[in-house]
Amino acid sequence: MCTVMSGPDSSPITATTLLRYSVTATDVQTVRQQLNAADKCDDQMIRQFVQATGGDLTTAIKRIQATLTWRAQVHPETMTCTACQQLPKSHYMHLVGYDLIDRPVMYSCLEMVTNRSIEDNRRHMISCFEQCVQAMPPGVGQWVWVSDFKGFGLSDCDPRLAKVFLDLSAAHYPERLGLFIVVDAPWIFNTLWRAISPLVDPFTKQKIKFLS
Repeated sequence: MCTVMSGPDSSPITATTLLRYSVTATDVQTVRQQLNAADKCDDQMIRQFVQATGGDLTTAIKRIQATLTWRAQVHPETMTCTACQQLPKSHYMHLVGYDLIDRPVMYSCLEMVTNRSIEDNRRHMISCFEQCVQAMPPGVGQWVWVSDFKGFGLSDCDPRLAKVFLDLSAAHYPERLGLFIVVDAPWIFNTLWRAISPLVDPFTKQKIKFLS
């Protein structure tokens, strides 16, 4: 038997309550007309930035342009985890399959991680995100992340890695996260959750489910 919670100290939940902005075809067309290198940005990407900004097209255009510049400089679509190339057991975060509505599913396990370098984890995270995007069938724009917290200890209470995920998601992968499942988070996780919870967007927070 398992219980799904909205937070480490919450009661079971069954439905989300916040409503997202509904992006229109006109929104997409308007944004596309004002982008440089619009050919590098598909409609799905535009929709997700517009949705993330609540329909603020001016802000969405600025954020998309910043991401296009970042992608041209960093080339995340070809990024690999150099730490895992040198030592395959450095990280344990992989694309493992799809859920019932064809969203790519990532699985990570803290007990299997040997490399806790912030920059190495950032590169690994980007590589996994890009694999998920490339694996998405037509019409699918989000992924599911199952994070197994077995092995979580004091050394994992550093909020910097969580901030890397939040910053990457907000800046370059908005609305890509469809569901984040935290499995078996120990009581000590509350320390980290209290530190990062105020930084989590309310719409992102409702996608986080605690499973025990």
